[in-house]
Amino acid sequence: MSVSVVRKSDNASWNFVKDGFSDGDFYVNEGGYGSAAAVIFKPNGITTNAGDSYDVTVTLGDFATVNYTVNFFDLDSPEGSTSGSDNGGSTDNGSTDTGSGSGNTGGSDGSSDADGSSDNTGSASGSDDDNNVNSNDNENSNAVSSVTRFTENVISVNWASVADTVASGLQSDDANIRMSVGTNYTVPASLTNSFRNTDKALMLDSGNGLSISIQGVDIKKATADLNIGLSFGSAIPSDVKDSLTSRSVFVQEFSMTDKAALPFKVDVHVSVGAENAGKTAKLYYYDESRSMLRLAGTWIVTKSGQAMFAITRGDEYIVVVDDGSVAKGTESYTIVAGDCLSAIAKKNGVSLNDILQLNPRIADSNKIHAGRVIVLP
Repeated sequence: MSVSVVRKSDNASWNFVKDGFSDGDFYVNEGGYGSAAAVIFKPNGITTNAGDSYDVTVTLGDFATVNYTVNFFDLDSPEGSTSGSDNGGSTDNGSTDTGSGSGNTGGSDGSSDADGSSDNTGSASGSDDDNNVNSNDNENSNAVSSVTRFTENVISVNWASVADTVASGLQSDDANIRMSVGTNYTVPASLTNSFRNTDKALMLDSGNGLSISIQGVDIKKATADLNIGLSFGSAIPSDVKDSLTSRSVFVQEFSMTDKAALPFKVDVHVSVGAENAGKTAKLYYYDESRSMLRLAGTWIVTKSGQAMFAITRGDEYIVVVDDGSVAKGTESYTIVAGDCLSAIAKKNGVSLNDILQLNPRIADSNKIHAGRVIVLP
């Protein structure tokens, strides 16, 4: 089960994957909240205004896909409404409500808000052409998806509370501990040291489709604080990047405030769009001394539109997706306790070598850790 939410005005996107990485809260079949047969998803950092429009795609494996559009309007102003829309939505405390009755983007149980406006959009697929996510409004299908998909998101983080959450997570079977922290923050060394050399991962959501994760196995010794300052756009000169971006279907530039080595390796997660599933995403950093881009990593985009790259320093970065044919490796799998690569390969009808070729970060096939996400052929 996966959900993709795309804001039409700027192509900002949020992706949600059951038992995987999500850009916000995600509940399926009473999985922590809601009722049976309900799907509830709430994007991190989202703000809504009258006139905003969002395309939503809900995918259940290879069996079914539901597409619909959510339009926002001002109930107090007839001029702000969308006449004749069959995909009505409303603004409820800054979040999107499409039928869950809980102020979350998602759901299709047909409930209504207190003001009486109906938010049942679960059956909106097949609506008029202007609202159908499958309609092709872009005359050039090879055009770059976006160069400014994400925005900065500053959140005041109570790190003492985060430390308590991590401490609780260390006592649970959950491999991932997820927190919303925005785009500018400092992770105390005392916090990262508390789960170093464990199979736990701290997922730090920026709330806009680009996030950082810290794997306990990557923290080898006592470290300094981890300073993260993400800004979107970069100082990469146009003449350096133009030849690269001109043949790409997705481009996102971001820079990190501290241009220095990080105290340990971290993973950068980027939502590049489900429409790019199976294509190759590449991360480059800018070598200012030689005025050139250097390849930092590659990733086969998963079905939910996710790419992940390991980085070891702050720098000027650019993520692109090639306009190439779909490659092998569009399924992601989260390793759980007791897994081994040979068993995973056998279960999925592939060879161990196939998995290793698609996951170059695996240095030793006999040493894998719960919580790590790998790509399967």
